[in-house]
Amino acid sequence: MLPAGRISTTLLGFSLVLAMACQKRQSVSIDQSTKAETSKPAAATNPARATNEVAPPQSTSELQGVTARIYKEAVIVDNSRNDNFVVGDFNGDGSQDIAVVVKPGKGVLPELNSEYSNWIREDPYEVGKLAAHANEQQSIKKRKPTVVTAGDNLLAIIHGYQAAGWRDPKAMQTYLLKNAVGQKLSTERSESLLTDTANKQQLPPLRGDVIRETLNGIPGFLYWTGARYAWYPAEKK
Repeated sequence: MLPAGRISTTLLGFSLVLAMACQKRQSVSIDQSTKAETSKPAAATNPARATNEVAPPQSTSELQGVTARIYKEAVIVDNSRNDNFVVGDFNGDGSQDIAVVVKPGKGVLPELNSEYSNWIREDPYEVGKLAAHANEQQSIKKRKPTVVTAGDNLLAIIHGYQAAGWRDPKAMQTYLLKNAVGQKLSTERSESLLTDTANKQQLPPLRGDVIRETLNGIPGFLYWTGARYAWYPAEKK
């Protein structure tokens, strides 16, 4: 039988060995965890701009089906022009949106202008004039509602939902824009615009892609303010 002193020393030595083994095992675990983290692909520096690519509409009937999902027969796609739609991440949320040139359907003006409709009616030209003022929000609240009339050329912008973008059945948020249809519609990344424009200090805050066009003979673009769409007249360099 071992003396009490030797038993105490033996137990102390065993405890030290056990503690060192635990510490080494914990260190290895942390090291492996660190390696696992560093081996992961680097995240996008700006995930909100990493837009999921969605194939454009493949036919006129598909384009009409996209608008009919929300507007039913309230609007019809304007098939008289080649550039009757553009796609892009217009509100900068990382999901692809679509803007379609449409006209009011027959006999549906009351529905188009109803305060209970599922779309937001706006006039980007008027919004653009107010956007430069500090009291923009108060001015817009005092503005009369935008009214659609027969024969209006309209731009229906449907915000996308997650990876499927505007093709997702849940993509239901839409803006119906009056006085927003010009010539030569195209999409341009805001990053490109900020890089190529000489007077970029004068540009409004840009949160997503813009819709380039010539409106009433003036080149410019439609952009998302964070709550609505506004028109900005600008010459492209």
